[in-house]
Amino acid sequence: MKRYVILLAAAVFLFCNARGQLTSAEYFFDTDPGVRNGTPLSVTAGDSILFSGTISTIGLSNGFHFLSIRSKSTGGAWSISERRMLYIRPLTPAAVLSAAEYFFDNDPGVGSGTPLTVTGSDSVVFAGIVSTASLSNGFHFLSIRAKDANGTWSIAERRMFFIRTVYNAPQLTAAEYFFDTDPGVGSGTSLVVTGGDSIVFAGIVPATSLADGFHYLSIRVRDTDGHWSIAERRMFFVRAVYNAPQITKAEYFFDTDPGVGSGTALTVTAGDSVVFSGPVPVGSLGTGFHFLNIRTMGQDGKWSISERRMFYIEAQYTAGPLVAAEFFVGTDPGNGQGTPITVTAGDSIDFTGLLAITQTDTAIYMLNIRVRDTARVWSIYATDTFAIVDNIGVKEVGADGQPVLYQNYPNPFAETTTISFYIRQRNDVNIYIMDVTGRLVRELRFENLPPGIHSATFNSASLADGYYTCRMITGKFTQVKQMALRH
Repeated sequence: MKRYVILLAAAVFLFCNARGQLTSAEYFFDTDPGVRNGTPLSVTAGDSILFSGTISTIGLSNGFHFLSIRSKSTGGAWSISERRMLYIRPLTPAAVLSAAEYFFDNDPGVGSGTPLTVTGSDSVVFAGIVSTASLSNGFHFLSIRAKDANGTWSIAERRMFFIRTVYNAPQLTAAEYFFDTDPGVGSGTSLVVTGGDSIVFAGIVPATSLADGFHYLSIRVRDTDGHWSIAERRMFFVRAVYNAPQITKAEYFFDTDPGVGSGTALTVTAGDSVVFSGPVPVGSLGTGFHFLNIRTMGQDGKWSISERRMFYIEAQYTAGPLVAAEFFVGTDPGNGQGTPITVTAGDSIDFTGLLAITQTDTAIYMLNIRVRDTARVWSIYATDTFAIVDNIGVKEVGADGQPVLYQNYPNPFAETTTISFYIRQRNDVNIYIMDVTGRLVRELRFENLPPGIHSATFNSASLADGYYTCRMITGKFTQVKQMALRH
């Protein structure tokens, strides 16, 4: 009977420098034999230990076990042990997969499911349609398993999905809202809207009748058949309006609040708001993270709550002139190992030019740039994000993680153009093309798209020359680009 061998990559970080460097390490399975009685590991002494190698599990029975590792410092003190659970089972090399089957909800037994047409290999990929005509509305489970050439079936892989009757809704004609408690469909307060496939309301909803505190605003719409949608709900907070007098004073403090009026005064001009621009001395602060807090006082003597910002103080380093720069994409190869950038030495470096990016696959990448001074000290690297899109080139991805609608290419266009967009998480995406009057002329729908860059070809057949608006909606995000059609 064969057994697995653990491939271990374990890093043990323990003790501060006052305890000395780590010099040795040992491991044991399940029961602690006592410090110094474990099996030694070959490690390099240092402030931390990284062990990468194999540990034999021969002698362990099938089932769950615990691997524990600890280290010892130059002072002879042992760390507490770091523990990881593992599972031992007999190793049975699988034969080529030759068949697959699926079933819904209840397992009919191996070999009794509905067969799938697959090609025998070490793995099977099925891409096709599975009929759900016999299933009722509601939640269901789809389970798939495979069989190898030895006749052994795998465990079933299960995915949940939801079935509902398809309802092709006519145009929306009305909308209403209510606060907190539902008065019943048709009994809410009407909203003035323009009928269409979708409704956009932009206006003011009075909340004067609501008490201070949290509330819910709910909105629903009705179509030409008289069917009402479920209500879309948003929470908001109501509080009494406080007409604050003019601000006359401001003060700041670091880290610990000395009490209102006891901070360090800031010179400000009285008014409805104050803007302070100037240096704040930090000479008394030690190296590390700190908080700067600022608050203001009105003419009535009432102080605001303090606004807080975190910052970091590091030991002062006087850098020499910058003489070199380099860049890398993705993983850091180490200082001095990136691709050099030709720059002019000086107190600052301004580079404008082309970088030779070797990546060609359609994906999102991280571009990193750093500089070096005459003392051969490298800066930390600055990072920006870009993406490569097929047949379009390099696209920037927002650092804030928001979705992005890119400008169509080509633009202007004659017959077809490519519309590309980026989403950070799996979601539905709708693309609406409208003419200069706001009339919807095309609609592109994409359901359950995975994260990343996506592209779609837009065909202008039957459309007249002119300017069009391309609107992308995904979740609560909306972005618009202008397109020009010239046949």
